Amino acid sequence: PFFKRIEGIPGDVVQVQERSVNVNGKAMGSAKTHTFDRQPLMPIEAGVIPPGYFYVRGDSADSFDSRYRSSGLVRSSQIIATLTPLF
Repeated sequence: PFFKRIEGIPGDVVQVQERSVNVNGKAMGSAKTHTFDRQPLMPIEAGVIPPGYFYVRGDSADSFDSRYRSSGLVRSSQIIATLTPLF
């Protein structure tokens, strides 16, 4: 389990230019080329988020989140809880 912020919902548009990822024109960050142990990373494919899926983002630029194909979109069935920030 991990904590991520939902930044894209079904019907939203994911755009990828070079390694920069946007959801509905809002910058989500740049996808890195490699992991810390030098494994290659590919950015998520551009397209419309399908029903039952979400684009998630971590707070850190190093977060392994939906910017990457190997992590990708999260199925709604994978979400086990929602949190509300206290500050």
